[in-house]
Amino acid sequence: MHRRHLHVLVVEDSDADAVVVHERLTEAAPIDVRVDRVPSLGQAVASLEQTAFDAVIYDMGLPDAQGLPGFRELALAAPDTPIVILTGNDDADTASTALAERAQEFLPKQMMDSPWLLRAVQHAIERHRLLVEVESLALEDPVTGLHNRRGLDFLGRQHLRHADRTGSPVTLLYLDLDAFKAINDAHGHAYGDQVLRAVGEVLSSCCRDVDIAARVGGDEFALLVVGDQPAAGASIVERVRDAVDGLGDRGLVPRDFGVSIGAAHRPCGDREMDLEHLLRVADLDMYRDKAARRVARSTQGMLRS
Repeated sequence: MHRRHLHVLVVEDSDADAVVVHERLTEAAPIDVRVDRVPSLGQAVASLEQTAFDAVIYDMGLPDAQGLPGFRELALAAPDTPIVILTGNDDADTASTALAERAQEFLPKQMMDSPWLLRAVQHAIERHRLLVEVESLALEDPVTGLHNRRGLDFLGRQHLRHADRTGSPVTLLYLDLDAFKAINDAHGHAYGDQVLRAVGEVLSSCCRDVDIAARVGGDEFALLVVGDQPAAGASIVERVRDAVDGLGDRGLVPRDFGVSIGAAHRPCGDREMDLEHLLRVADLDMYRDKAARRVARSTQGMLRS
């Protein structure tokens, strides 16, 4: 079903072409179409950070961006916004690549003067909506509502590419629940799922909307944070640990329940550490934390006895 109101961002450096696109989108349109126009990729990214658009019409020949690299940067800046590409170069290979990389439409510029332009934008919005619905099912853990391992892989690689371009540091936390098997054995898997959902809520409450929280195994979770320094990552570790400990105060889990957490940090500008590398480093650090917590519990037990 097509929307009754559309807000479209046109990224076009040619004044004449921008006028044509504006006219074709708005003249005699059966719906209310609002059009904003910027002449460069940099301005487009800034606009998308401030405003939610229903769609973007993007010229692949801009003063500050040419071809697919510019489109890829725009797509990362607006992963939730459908993009219709306009280009003076009607190249089949470029079109195929752009469509494979989530462009929703690829139109040669001679078609921008067509009354079908608005229809193309509407179809792009609908295809994008259906794609998001399908991906959300494929990338979501059905128990916790967090991302699953596939979601972490897919979105995590996007976040790392964004960090590469912006020179941002990255922190990945790997979490393993202590004594979770005993909960399943004592109370059953339905109760265990309730505990997993509570842990998922804890992770969601401890991270920002731009962070990626995922359940990557039976009782294993990951949290990917872009833009925070190691000290901020340590702060998240403490918040998560305190919040999980709070589940015991609510009577949901036994007192010996807790979480072992490992961390991996990628400094600004380090492109050698990919997602798999970060996961391996954080996983090893998590096992060190688990061993230290086991020793601490054993020592406390001996002191009490």
